[in-house]
Amino acid sequence: MKPKRKIICQNCGCSFETYRSQKYCCVECRKKGYYKQNKSEIIKKASKIQHKYPDRYKKYQKKAMDKFRKEKRERFNELMRKVYHKNKTKYFSRNLTRKFLIKNKTIKKECNICGSKMSLEIHHKEYPITSQGILSAIKNKNIFYLCNKHHPRGKNAKVSGVCDTKTKKQNVIFDIHTKSIK
Repeated sequence: MKPKRKIICQNCGCSFETYRSQKYCCVECRKKGYYKQNKSEIIKKASKIQHKYPDRYKKYQKKAMDKFRKEKRERFNELMRKVYHKNKTKYFSRNLTRKFLIKNKTIKKECNICGSKMSLEIHHKEYPITSQGILSAIKNKNIFYLCNKHHPRGKNAKVSGVCDTKTKKQNVIFDIHTKSIK
């Protein structure tokens, strides 16, 4: 039988004894080491899966974000503060627009695309910071309501045009296989 060797973990730096030739002290360190070595390949696979199964990826992202929010509350709050300070004018404009629309009912409360009245969100193409700016943006159709299904998510997202909401009947059918409107 071979004698135990004293080895230092390559990830956390703690020392441990083993008979085998291993680099890491525990499973967590081994996973982190594997990720460090194969980071680019893992990211490529993840992006392929993200594009192939967007609904599944969206559910996974929500779970991961909820877990991060609960377990690392301080870090989450710090990141949110950074985002807020980076986009302060957008936050201010959104808040001002919300208050403006509560006082002045200048826009119909329905989706600009399908006419749905359920799960509405305000979409901004521009972010004015004055009441007159908001009013002119509404008149120029740079601020309008969209339902949750049509409201774009992310930096480069575009406003989509097909909806299957039950509140508004449409004759438009979207074929999933050919990805075209019939």
